[in-house]
Amino acid sequence: VKLQEKGTAPGVAASGEADQYAAVRRIMTSIGCAVEDAPEATFSGIKITPGPEIVTKPSFAACPAEYKSRFPEPSKIKISGRSSLVVEGNVVIESLDLDGALVIECEEGAACGIIKDLTVKNKGWKKVADNADSSPEYIRIRGYCLEKNETKKIVFKKDGSVEGYTPPSPKSATKTPAQATAPKSATKAPAEVTAPKSATKAPTEVTAPKSATKAPAKATAPKSATKAPAKATASRSATKAPAEATTKAAPSSMKKSQPKGQFQPIDETKLDLSRPNTPDNTVKDAQNCCTIS
Repeated sequence: VKLQEKGTAPGVAASGEADQYAAVRRIMTSIGCAVEDAPEATFSGIKITPGPEIVTKPSFAACPAEYKSRFPEPSKIKISGRSSLVVEGNVVIESLDLDGALVIECEEGAACGIIKDLTVKNKGWKKVADNADSSPEYIRIRGYCLEKNETKKIVFKKDGSVEGYTPPSPKSATKTPAQATAPKSATKAPAEVTAPKSATKAPTEVTAPKSATKAPAKATAPKSATKAPAKATASRSATKAPAEATTKAAPSSMKKSQPKGQFQPIDETKLDLSRPNTPDNTVKDAQNCCTIS
């Protein structure tokens, strides 16, 4: 007692047991469970926080990491400061509102017991100071005894039965969403509309017929059409040919237009040099001197 007054942990049975309960409370609150602390109490001069008393057997959770799987929805777990909870075996507590005493057991070999939407409120267990010399030693070293006024007990048995608890029916919970989300009439109707056989075949026949693909090939690039311009361009040489022919033929036509006779040399003896040089005399001289044979 004097050491506790100086700030030192008393290290007695009562404080050690209280610290064990506190450790479990801290683990549960760390994952999100709502666990209240009980008001401080004094037994044999030692001050402790008496509860809530939570005992998790190794078959339920052997280490802190397993608490998350045992309480999958911690926000739905609520335990008052005066409560007592003992859990043993393969049990999962999904939602619980506890204000009193609750003991849950699952027999070895039984199916996993699931606690859901459970509310417990009873007189619970209470610590009562006991310093009598006639009391057992484990009571005297603590300074109190535990009065179990009222307890709710749930047992999941190996034969599949459950004692003290009626679990929610899984059939009613599963049927309602199935009927609402996937009615048979709703599922069949889209199947008939979305993929009819006639609708799938029609596009293949229209989009790629054989005759349609061959016809454009003949129309777009016929051989005669490509050769026609070649002939047209070649006609330019034909137009040039007459021009060359006319220019080359011109001398021959000029030769034909000239008289067949030939000019004879000028006979100077026939020229009359005494006459005046006039145009008429020049013409006469030319006629006299030049003869055509």
